[in-house]
Amino acid sequence: MAAANAIKAIRASGAIVQIEPSSFLAILDKLESPLVVTSQSKDLFFRKYQYQYMTNYKGFVLITESNKILQLPEKTELIKAERIWLPRV
Repeated sequence: MAAANAIKAIRASGAIVQIEPSSFLAILDKLESPLVVTSQSKDLFFRKYQYQYMTNYKGFVLITESNKILQLPEKTELIKAERIWLPRV
């Protein structure tokens, strides 16, 4: 049942592609007015922060993760989310 629900969520959300932070930034540079959703979480065990960034590009949802804050282009419209959830199969 849980697997079926995850598959439905993936179909509803479209293609999600995880890429390296450098590739993510390169794509943002190509966009005239990029929109990025970002979220920050803390690993309680290691006490380190993890940053997630998500944008869309040509019908794909692109996501990247970094242990450092990325320097986004100035033209970027930023939405800070409490959490970014991705369906996992």
